Amino acid sequence: MKNFKKITAVTMAATMLLGSSLTVSAAGPTGGDTGSGSYEGYVDETSVFSASIPTNAANVFNFFVDPNGLLEETGYARLTGKSAADFEAGATLFFTRTGAEKEFGKDSDKVTAKNMSSYDVNIEVSATVTGIDGITMAESDTIAPEEQNPTLYLAIVHDSDTEAVSAEEGGLLSGTIAGTPTNFEIQYNTEKGKYEYAQKAADQLSDWATYDFYLTGACGGVWTDEQAEATPEIALIWKITDPLAQEAPSIAEPYYTMAAGKDVKIPVDLGAGDLAATGISKITFVKGAETKEVAATNYTLANGMLTIKASYIDTLTVDSREYTITFNDAAKTKVKFTLRKAAAPSIATTTYTITSGEDVVIPVDLGAGDLAATGISKIAFDKSGTMKEVEATNYTLANGVLTIKASYLATLTVDSRDYVITFDDAAQTTVTITLHK
Repeated sequence: MKNFKKITAVTMAATMLLGSSLTVSAAGPTGGDTGSGSYEGYVDETSVFSASIPTNAANVFNFFVDPNGLLEETGYARLTGKSAADFEAGATLFFTRTGAEKEFGKDSDKVTAKNMSSYDVNIEVSATVTGIDGITMAESDTIAPEEQNPTLYLAIVHDSDTEAVSAEEGGLLSGTIAGTPTNFEIQYNTEKGKYEYAQKAADQLSDWATYDFYLTGACGGVWTDEQAEATPEIALIWKITDPLAQEAPSIAEPYYTMAAGKDVKIPVDLGAGDLAATGISKITFVKGAETKEVAATNYTLANGMLTIKASYIDTLTVDSREYTITFNDAAKTKVKFTLRKAAAPSIATTTYTITSGEDVVIPVDLGAGDLAATGISKIAFDKSGTMKEVEATNYTLANGVLTIKASYLATLTVDSRDYVITFDDAAQTTVTITLHK
């Protein structure tokens, strides 16, 4: 931090001339002046936090396994135009790459994070796997030839650091990315009329520090028809955190879909600084008038992922239940989430009254899981035996609320009309609502 001070001091003086031959009256002339001091300012923020990281890796981590060597045996016939020259020799798990000599290989393309801060920041890359029923997760890419179980190895890699992904706890790779303080200086912002610590001009910048990571993998053991229905999936979360930040614990989303025989995975941020937690104190729910606690054996928290076990999910007899997580931070932060079974889109109340000059507001549930919709395909009504579609400009859908605009309602010349709402889910679910004056 730097201080800039410019204080002007003015000394006032009065001069009296005395001499043996000169007599000065007590009421003689005097002089004087005043001066003002100004404070140039103080820049109390000489740290800048800024980072760049991909929000979506564009299918970088898609892979396929060939434990039985079928690609080579068939001359790569499944992949038109491909040959052994396109494949990394000795690999049994293949990522499709754009940044490698061989298009298909055991290492994925790299994802790069960049720290554009004046100080070091933290980075975490976590991974979890699902859809691996009947498949053993290995701790290294050295899978013994005599291994009989179908075996899969996946790991996160940064330089010489490698973290294998396990079925139970996933994997977590963490590190720091250096800051570049030489890319910043104290400047005067003419628009704001103040000094600030800011980035230098583009032509004066040094290279920013980066952090690359990628996935590597292998497979082995005996794979048969029993694994044909397996759908291994790896989910990665990468985040850069400010070590100077103060953040309370939180979770990513308020709703999660549950299905028989499957764990529910909930990304958890334990916070930062003095407000952070190190874990979960308890998870509770309300049943009737009583608050009940979920046994700690029914869930795990590891590497930023809360896993509600399938064995617990299978005991639930309700379609939906709200839970409260209490973290172990000093503030005992509470966060709510809801588990619900896969459900089609729906509208609970289907009859609404039209009032002049007012929108009609309709709560909409877009559903959950594989049956859910992301929006509305169309709204239509019957007019003399023909279905007429309402222009999309006449309504909006946002945050679970369908709003039919007053400007459209003002054009209606009937006292009542039925509308068929078609959602954009796979089943194209329809719900009929009635608007009446």
